[in-house]
Amino acid sequence: MSPSRFKLVFFSPIAHTNVILNQLFYKYPSNVGRIGKYENCAFITPGTGEFRPTVGCNPFSGSVGELTHVEEHRVEVLV
Repeated sequence: MSPSRFKLVFFSPIAHTNVILNQLFYKYPSNVGRIGKYENCAFITPGTGEFRPTVGCNPFSGSVGELTHVEEHRVEVLV
């Protein structure tokens, strides 16, 4: 019986996607992004994220109470 694999999905500001992926691939080289004899595999989709920070938040972008739209990546990797 082969070990279970899962898909990790996260959303990232476009400027940070490669930094995050490189850290995941570096820290977990045998567990993240491996498919057969391939390594550092990921599926990256651009899109627009929408959110409204509420009271008590310290948002990375946008302001409390304001609807914010940001360009970001949806990233999928096997773990």
